[in-house]
Amino acid sequence: MVTRAVHLETCPDLNTDTFLNAFRRFCSRRCQSQILYSDNGKIFVGASDELKKTVKALDNDRIYKALAKANTTWNFNHPYGARFGGVWERLIQSAKGTLILILGSRRLSFDTFLTIMVETESILSSRPLNNVAEQPDNEEPLTPNNFLIQRHFNSLPPGQFGNQQPASLKTLKNIQKMMNHIWQRLVKEYLPTLSRLSKWSNSNDRPLKVDDIVWVLNDQTPRGIWPLGRVMETTPGRDGETRVVKLKTAYGTFVRPLSGLARVFSP
Repeated sequence: MVTRAVHLETCPDLNTDTFLNAFRRFCSRRCQSQILYSDNGKIFVGASDELKKTVKALDNDRIYKALAKANTTWNFNHPYGARFGGVWERLIQSAKGTLILILGSRRLSFDTFLTIMVETESILSSRPLNNVAEQPDNEEPLTPNNFLIQRHFNSLPPGQFGNQQPASLKTLKNIQKMMNHIWQRLVKEYLPTLSRLSKWSNSNDRPLKVDDIVWVLNDQTPRGIWPLGRVMETTPGRDGETRVVKLKTAYGTFVRPLSGLARVFSP
């Protein structure tokens, strides 16, 4: 909730037992959650009841009593109040909507789908949260992955394959092609929405100003790379509204239209 980190689990079906297995995998890798938020889905309500039964049984055992006290507190949204979970629903939409558009009705092996999900998780958790340096090229911004692994995050580079490939690399090639499609749609369709205000607000979005930090959106940028720029100058159009800005990035100084930028941080 604080770092906006993303953890995706791949499950074979939708029932309480499967969710509890996924939750146990999550806690085994990330540590047990103190507080858990979710909607009122039957799966989650059933899982909460099962965990309460487990805690009650542990509380009666002298050896495991301490474990019972460390139980996860589960908070449910108000019924029919999906907008109360906007923090995570926004990220779910980013991952789920793009996966549906790219994968469609393709039949994938479980291993292939699992790889795609984990790589999608990595992309979403590698996005910059803010700019902590005076200049974009002095220090890398914080990302959710920095909090997960406590150091700079490095991932394998996107696969580059020629047209003639051994049969053994066919699956790997297809996975990388699908991941590249996912990245391109993320850049084209999701990132531009970050510079818009919520539909619950009636006021106009504040225009970019000098020293704002922005993402420089380009679907040709290698997958997982989130280039940042600092606004140095703004150029208004005939109507007085800012249409073009001059940016300083780690790769030089450029002039870009607002349509290719998304605000990350304002001083």
